[in-house]
Amino acid sequence: MRRARVSLPLAVENRAFSFDITATDASAGLSKLLVYVNDVPLYGSAGKDFTTGAGETKSTNVSLDLSAGINTIKVVTMNKNGLESLPQSFEIKYNNAYFKPSLYLVSIGVSEYQQSNYNLKFAAKDANDVATLLGQSGAYENIHSKVFTNQQATKSNILGLRSFLDQAGVDDVVVIFIAGHGVLDNSYNYYFATHNMDFNNPADGGLPYDAIEQLVDGIACRNKALFLDTCHSGELDVDDVEESNQKIQAPGGVSFRSTGKLVKLKENSFGLENTLELSKTLFGDLKKGTGATVISAAGGTEFAREGERSQNGLFTYCLLQGIETRMIDIDRNRSYSVSEIQRYITEQVIELSNGEQVPTSREENLANDFRVY
Repeated sequence: MRRARVSLPLAVENRAFSFDITATDASAGLSKLLVYVNDVPLYGSAGKDFTTGAGETKSTNVSLDLSAGINTIKVVTMNKNGLESLPQSFEIKYNNAYFKPSLYLVSIGVSEYQQSNYNLKFAAKDANDVATLLGQSGAYENIHSKVFTNQQATKSNILGLRSFLDQAGVDDVVVIFIAGHGVLDNSYNYYFATHNMDFNNPADGGLPYDAIEQLVDGIACRNKALFLDTCHSGELDVDDVEESNQKIQAPGGVSFRSTGKLVKLKENSFGLENTLELSKTLFGDLKKGTGATVISAAGGTEFAREGERSQNGLFTYCLLQGIETRMIDIDRNRSYSVSEIQRYITEQVIELSNGEQVPTSREENLANDFRVY
């Protein structure tokens, strides 16, 4: 259908690196160029305009900053019919001098809402507790943080954080933590409930998942993790769910971070989990998202608990407790990686909720398992 060709690089001593590519599509012409470094899209998830006519050959130079250590670079072209070329990939090592990265931390929690009948107990505390604990990490040269709770956590304030996150360098670390209500609209779209969201119309003031993603999509930093301690924060396949009339029953002292529409998987549904596994088998491991790892407190049809064992959300409690007790550090090397955090939180939340709450990964970057704490 079309060809994509990259010139093979060598290991380098300088961070700045460039290479040339030439591509053509005989049938429809090209539309986009996508370049990934360790499965993080260089030009953001949308890619770069690379328009050609049918049969027209186009060449360009790609310039980028390398990450410390091994860089796996993948180049993909997309034609005007939306079909992608097989990825052309190569590895190059950047022999950098050791240095400590900086942390850019955003921690958001809403316990108090304009519609006060939806108030929660511990979401704002979760945001403050996470910011305090990560702020004590010795993994970073500098720690820059923004904490928004309750009245500060409006849609406009949160979206304004993009300029803060744009300051993070290639080898720095970006962590976004969000706690509060997760709401589904009539089309089963997820919204984070900001302080002034209209719970009868989540699109009015609510923060859709796409907007959360856009905070980190295309920033220079490649080490990106999002933690969502809300209900319904896992991914949903809308064709496999239906509205539920179930009643939420909770033991004493427990509340749920959900309101509005309740959903369940349809009977005999193929299911998102199976769909994702099939996709991985058919299309390989090329990531289509932002390159971030997104760990959600609960699946798309599930509820996130708070107050069962401590004055935190269950998901947040497991995160905090795992770091404080060093139980997250599975290999005991005093470095708490994204994969270790994900594994520990998942196991603990499932155990402590008796399997009724299962954290999920909306996105997972297996090629970039960086240190968080």
